[in-house]
Amino acid sequence: MDMRTVFLCFIAYSFLGWLCETVYCSVPKRKFVNRGFLNGPLCPVYGFGALLVILLLGPWAQSIPLLFAGGLVFTSALEYITSILLEKLFHIKLWDYSGKLLHINGRVCLKNSVLFGVLSVLLMRLLHPFVLDVLARLPQAAATWISTGILLVFAADIVVSVRTVVQLSGKLAELERLFNEIWEKNRQYKEVLLQSLEEKRESVREQQSERLEALRARIRQAAAKHHALQKNSHVLQRRFLNAFPNAKSLRFPEALKRLRGAVKNLRRGR
Repeated sequence: MDMRTVFLCFIAYSFLGWLCETVYCSVPKRKFVNRGFLNGPLCPVYGFGALLVILLLGPWAQSIPLLFAGGLVFTSALEYITSILLEKLFHIKLWDYSGKLLHINGRVCLKNSVLFGVLSVLLMRLLHPFVLDVLARLPQAAATWISTGILLVFAADIVVSVRTVVQLSGKLAELERLFNEIWEKNRQYKEVLLQSLEEKRESVREQQSERLEALRARIRQAAAKHHALQKNSHVLQRRFLNAFPNAKSLRFPEALKRLRGAVKNLRRGR
């Protein structure tokens, strides 16, 4: 396969992976869920997984047991590595199979691995020959233009999606900072209020009263910023949160929970 064919195969399998994920998640919820890290209809991990299976298991394409076992092992390894890389890069755990049967550190589980093994057999025995046949019918000029156009859109989607997650991480950090500030100012307010109630000198009480007013103003200001930050979630950030409802922030777990609650309230019109 030349590079254009490899790339178009990658895109085709990334799209089919996105389609499977979207249907799998949308049907139980009875609403459309745009799955995947990217905003567009592609799940690159499926594309890479398919190419990995094609590259490594091609010589054993006629053996269903070897295809199943090899596909199960290689795609599970890819999912495990992908999980680690995403956590290292963005400090967010997008999936966690800790509650599933026979999982490994919550990154892979038996059920998904078996499904990947089955998909590997279907890929090598049915899908890949069909895709190659379709691509072989494309004129070279058309294949070049199609590949170039998709590559540009794909690259732009990667940039936008990464920026969205980075901005979301920054928002969580700011939410955490504001929440801690509100908590600390409330603690200081209670402390000064108790001192004021116990103080008998009028001059000191007046000073403490001024400090109490300043603390109240700071609490109101921080609370308003906190509320506004939760309310003004970018549409792409909401898309990401909806795509991964069980995602966990490794740095700011409580801030992510509060943000999810605010987004849900907005959808309900509260």
